[in-house]
Amino acid sequence: MDTKDRSFSAWHLHLRGKVQGVGFRPFVYRLAKEKKLGGWVSNDTDGVHIYVEGEKEKLQDFYLFVITHYPPIALVTESSYQEVPVQGYKDFFIKESLKEGSSSVLLLPDLDVCEQCIQELHCPTDRRYGYPFITCTQCGPRYSIIFALPYDRQRTSMEPFKMCEDCQREYQNPLDRRFFSQTNSCKKCGIELSLSDNLKTNFSYGEQTINQAAEAILKGEIVAVKGIGGFLLIADAGNEQTLKRLREKKKRPHKPFALMFLDIQSVKKEVELSDEDQKLLNSRSKPIVILDRKKGNHSLVSQLVAPGQDTLGVMLAYSPLHILLLEHVGKPVVATSANVSGSPILSMDQEIFTRLGHLVDKVLSHNRQIIVAQDDSVVISSPFYKQPIFLRRSRSYAPFYAHENLRLDKKISLLALGADQKGCFSLCHEGNIYVSQYLGSLQNFESEENYKKQLNYYFLLFNLDLNSLAIDLHPAYRSTEIGLSLAAERKITPFYVQHHKAHFWAVLAENDLIYDLEPILGVIWDGTGFGEDGTIWGGEFFLYQNGKMNRIKHFSYYPLLLGDKTIKEPRLSALGILWKVGKESLLKEKFSSSEWHTYLKLLNLKHYFLCSSVGRLFDCVCSMLGGYDLSTFEGQAAMEVQKLATRYAKSFGSLDCLPWERFAFIKKLIRTQPQISLNDFFVWFTEAVNNHWPKEQLAFGFHYWLCWIIIQIASAFCVKKIAVSGGVFQNALLVDLLRFFCTKDFELYFHRQLSPNDENISLGQLIALAHEKKFLQRNYKNT
Repeated sequence: MDTKDRSFSAWHLHLRGKVQGVGFRPFVYRLAKEKKLGGWVSNDTDGVHIYVEGEKEKLQDFYLFVITHYPPIALVTESSYQEVPVQGYKDFFIKESLKEGSSSVLLLPDLDVCEQCIQELHCPTDRRYGYPFITCTQCGPRYSIIFALPYDRQRTSMEPFKMCEDCQREYQNPLDRRFFSQTNSCKKCGIELSLSDNLKTNFSYGEQTINQAAEAILKGEIVAVKGIGGFLLIADAGNEQTLKRLREKKKRPHKPFALMFLDIQSVKKEVELSDEDQKLLNSRSKPIVILDRKKGNHSLVSQLVAPGQDTLGVMLAYSPLHILLLEHVGKPVVATSANVSGSPILSMDQEIFTRLGHLVDKVLSHNRQIIVAQDDSVVISSPFYKQPIFLRRSRSYAPFYAHENLRLDKKISLLALGADQKGCFSLCHEGNIYVSQYLGSLQNFESEENYKKQLNYYFLLFNLDLNSLAIDLHPAYRSTEIGLSLAAERKITPFYVQHHKAHFWAVLAENDLIYDLEPILGVIWDGTGFGEDGTIWGGEFFLYQNGKMNRIKHFSYYPLLLGDKTIKEPRLSALGILWKVGKESLLKEKFSSSEWHTYLKLLNLKHYFLCSSVGRLFDCVCSMLGGYDLSTFEGQAAMEVQKLATRYAKSFGSLDCLPWERFAFIKKLIRTQPQISLNDFFVWFTEAVNNHWPKEQLAFGFHYWLCWIIIQIASAFCVKKIAVSGGVFQNALLVDLLRFFCTKDFELYFHRQLSPNDENISLGQLIALAHEKKFLQRNYKNT
């Protein structure tokens, strides 16, 4: 081709988004070769750069194809091109990645093993047959193994594993699907398995370790298995003695364990599975999905897996190691995070031996380092509409946060520290947003240390120079204290965001509503949050319009005795609420004589916090219905009330078939002036309990009351758009009831990529900060 021909040109393309570690360069290479174009493609700290030469018409076709037909696990969020001088390349090649300056490429989440790799894993003639770390460009670990950007092997924990000649040949062959696969390895050059007992003796290595670990599980032993994001404790889901020991040693008496299954067929034997549920289980993220347990006596899963629950938390084996192990075990297994309850998941061998040596019998490990530890993600599917709701966002989702319609100034770096109960921070850098994985309660020392470690990891990864940071109003939050320390160290002024307003900002951002012209009602219900008036909020209504957010309603304040002690004792929530409505005598038998007199004295002397939390209302209802008076894990009482109400709703088959006339009177119990009164409803509720109404019906009536409060307030303020957030909206039945009652007259908005619980607080803080500082660019989609 004559490069002096006017139709001949050279373009420089710049692509940002999920464009590294997803087979993007090989895709570009093959396309350029097919179209007979010259030039190169390279990863850089700000995305993928492509220099391409050829006829202008071919360049236009090439550019359009690149930004519309990229690999399925990739995502181009921004693209641009400019004409540049022709350099006269005779061929197209992949250029070595550059590493200069601050990185703006997206951190990618870990992925499950792809179907092609699974086929090779099971093919006796394939050289990776039975290799438990098989990967390609379309699958395998990313986030958990990166210690620097851009994403190349030498900047991951795969760096120590030198590729053999066969693997190197694949890596360098543009027509091979492992072309530039940074995790490429095989039995000759790859990661090595080891199995030992809990004393670090009797080590064995190689392929036989999987079979030996499976035999140990079938004998009733607990095996710690090193996966992608950390160790899982694996045990036979049907062995009650093993499960009793696991609960005792893990200090987890009631909280459900997750289960891992080999395939969908085995899942269907244990739980009810809709098409939507199956799609979620089979997705590339492979989360734990909470599903209804099948009724019957032929289950392979003990009741001790989820004591007292109607549901099971189910996931499919997502790594080749897990697949091979479950094939040997031949039945579902408990697969719970390797930690003592409340502490972070463990990811290093030495931690397992020193901290859990008393619990595990065997340790199945490998010699690839986990750089970033993370738990499995958890999603619940709502009972009627099958709406997925995140309960925990971690492996295979974090830290990537897609925001195609949300634009932030690329010149600034912002940090938001989140809350304490669900440790999570958010970061804006080079216009990209990252929301960290779930990091546990910062009231736990080890979780706090892990939170700080992850913060430091991001600072080093991106060479951050912060412009500003946001923190919660609560003066005693560890996240707030950490933020204040960072602000002082970097000489920047911290930006305070009230807890429930942060929830509202987050759900507005997720639904592209920041610049919406219509007023939006924010319904923010959770367990606790420090209010602007010094009280404990948690049952809040906000109105958002013209960029301003105002609190317009809340549940009437009631006494919250003894602070955090009440959160662990639903009976105390019940006492405070029923004392307020003059019905506390119903609860006397729940307390010792000395407790009763002491608590009543505190109430009469007004030695309590004022509280509007809906989460504590659930605790109260649970205690009144004879459920838990003392909780052994967070949300236990609310789960019990939701379970009872869901049983009632499901007994009629569908929401349309429910006898709604039975609950019509509850609307008359709603009083919203000046604030939402508890009196009429809880006076009726105590009478109904005394009259021995079915507890399932009462639990459902409570849900009905909550739904109609939202509808009445939305109607009173003439608002058509309702956005909900807060831990209460993890309640899948409540979400379905809102959809059932509101769809005709209102537009409902829920979280999409994040959990409604406190994991979204940091994103809300980040958006509030960006909005206040005018770093957030107007989204014209909604205007």
